[in-house]
Amino acid sequence: MQLKLKFDLGMFREMFVYSWPVLIANISFIINEALDKAMLKHMLPASISDQEVGIYGLCAKIALFLSIFVQAFRLGAEPFFFNHSKNKNAKETYARIMNYFVITVVIIAVALVANVNILATIIVGPETRVVYNHVVQNIYWSGLGVVPIGIWLP
Repeated sequence: MQLKLKFDLGMFREMFVYSWPVLIANISFIINEALDKAMLKHMLPASISDQEVGIYGLCAKIALFLSIFVQAFRLGAEPFFFNHSKNKNAKETYARIMNYFVITVVIIAVALVANVNILATIIVGPETRVVYNHVVQNIYWSGLGVVPIGIWLP
């Protein structure tokens, strides 16, 4: 079996034109996800900035569960919306999809906030542990207040 690679410029242009808005949106998403940590590091005193940014970053990852769902919905829904934009009942279909999407997002957000302690135990470990007969506090639990804020602020 012989494999022959061929670059199709026409197909590349068509794909690029279609994906350009998605590319820009994803780049802005990446910047939005990283900029807060970079700014926080420079805003805090140097003696504590690395530790606090680490705590913030890890706890903010719990809030990313909702962002991942929203991003997956966007990437899956955009082609559907483009394909059905010419239909007569497109507005009703879009409204129904949006209703279900909002309900699902609210359920996920409430579930994350209500179960943040369970998720934290799974992700960062228990709040306290015994090491050589001493109770040691897990410092990552101090950043869990970021989770509800991170869920509602994209």
